[in-house]
Amino acid sequence: MCRFLHLFLPGLVLLLSVACGPPPLHDLSLQRLDGTPFPLSEAQATPHAVFFFLSPECPLCENYSRTINQLRAEVDPAEVAFYGVFPGTFYTREEIQGYLSRYQPEVTVLLDPDYTFTHRLGATVTPEAFLIDAAGTVHYQGKIDNWIPKLGQKRVHITEHYLQDALTARQAGQAVVVAKVPAIGCLIE
Repeated sequence: MCRFLHLFLPGLVLLLSVACGPPPLHDLSLQRLDGTPFPLSEAQATPHAVFFFLSPECPLCENYSRTINQLRAEVDPAEVAFYGVFPGTFYTREEIQGYLSRYQPEVTVLLDPDYTFTHRLGATVTPEAFLIDAAGTVHYQGKIDNWIPKLGQKRVHITEHYLQDALTARQAGQAVVVAKVPAIGCLIE
């Protein structure tokens, strides 16, 4: 019997993960830029949180800082918190601080040195946005808007505001119509 267990075990694990849903996010802890812990349960202080995966060397992260700040200005901070997540240890704190000083995105900065949060959400590029409610449900994942149709191309006029539309829907208590748009950007290393 044990010889055949390896044939059934992967299917059983998949079945259990589907039946039980994804593991909760609130049990994770990230780091603030100063190295102190930031339990993700603190992000539950607001009904929704937007997590932007960022890199200090990604030109799109630089360009989207203004958009992040515009989105931030349009929402009530008691309703939606904005976080900038820097995954891995590829960049020093000084490099991250330099990016923050130059581009000034209005986000609470979080570090994910071991990629636990990054992998849990399935983030693959920067910038990539996630709109998550206090219960940990992901309502939107992907591109901020359609400014970049593919790498190396930019639109003159943005016609789709994916994250803004998702925020508007959630604040109105409605379901998000477009819940996932593949992000385009710099690969998370």
